[in-house]
Amino acid sequence: MWKWRTDLGLSWNKSLSGFPAGSSILSLLVDKSNVFAGTRDGVYRSADEGDNWVKLGGTSDTTHYGDAWAICEFDGDIYASLELYFNSAVYKSSDNGDSWIRCAGAGLPADLSFIKGLAASGNNLVAATDEGVYYSPDKGENWFATNVQGLNVTSLVAGGDILYAAVPSGFGVYRSVDNGVSWSVSLQSTVDYVEVAAIDNYAFAGAFFGGARYSSNSGNTWFASGGFPADASVFALGPVGNGMVLAGTDQGPSWIYASFDNGASYSPYSEGLSPRASVEAIAVSESYMFAGTDYNGVWRRENPFWVGIADTPEELPGTFSLAQNYPNPFNPTTVIRYQLSVVSEVALSVYDLQGRKVRTLVSERQAAGSYQVRFNAGGLSSGVYFYRLEAGGMHAVRKMILLQ
Repeated sequence: MWKWRTDLGLSWNKSLSGFPAGSSILSLLVDKSNVFAGTRDGVYRSADEGDNWVKLGGTSDTTHYGDAWAICEFDGDIYASLELYFNSAVYKSSDNGDSWIRCAGAGLPADLSFIKGLAASGNNLVAATDEGVYYSPDKGENWFATNVQGLNVTSLVAGGDILYAAVPSGFGVYRSVDNGVSWSVSLQSTVDYVEVAAIDNYAFAGAFFGGARYSSNSGNTWFASGGFPADASVFALGPVGNGMVLAGTDQGPSWIYASFDNGASYSPYSEGLSPRASVEAIAVSESYMFAGTDYNGVWRRENPFWVGIADTPEELPGTFSLAQNYPNPFNPTTVIRYQLSVVSEVALSVYDLQGRKVRTLVSERQAAGSYQVRFNAGGLSSGVYFYRLEAGGMHAVRKMILLQ
């Protein structure tokens, strides 16, 4: 028996149970076994990957009804920035959101209207506000100003050891290599960058009426991403891994776009999505991709790189094997199954007819068992491909056909 869903990740489905109708999602966080959604009506949590949501309460009107612009995890605690009547503060929960306490916030401006981003880096909690960037070395109790002051900072993300911040009005994307203490310009342009995201050494920036940019060298150089409609605004970015990046835009009907080449080019990826679903936030779990929309709740789609494992570990396979993918031919998604008889370092990759590796699907140590991985060939041209499994000194190769 396989832990497997029904639609092979071919479409988006609404994940609404527990949300009021017309909910706007401002922020999303996947943390351990929970998904958190920041809304214009406080914070919600799902313990079953979006099947059901529960509103999280607090001791103040702000935690009950405030706009939750940003959520992050830091040292086992959940932090959220909440704004009510243009007054913002940072709150902390040590019990997965069941209860919240307001951080002291000493050093933050007294008249702070918005905190649009929160990120953890090293020993610091960092905040992007409408008056600049601040960092706290003691989990939100005391804050210190950085050299980015007097600017409206709309997005903040940690990518490994590097932080990125989006500053509209033509200021560009800033970067910090010292856990948010000091910043320098990484990308300067006349367009208004409003969103940043990062994974490994890749960084991504979304612009108001300006599409997106990407960097493959930790923000040292940037390039324009292709595939967006003219004047499209990119308000949300979410790296999935394996070269895949999601982008939420303001233009329908294809509100969501996907890149399968680390942000170089994008194509529509909105199958099943409502015709009214401007995307404001994206988060990714091992099993699902989540999209938070403006006035249309949370939508989810299966992660195309999700790996399943057999429910019955006692029935361990006795041999190493690689099955034929199904369906085959396929367009654009197929399932590859394999078995390991012993714990192994596993590499599962896809190659074109010239022998060039086009995707890495698995690269990790795995226990003995039966596995399945879903391969999404979006961005690849029609033709014959090979997939190769290497594990425990053994290997196997099979052929598959992509028909676009």
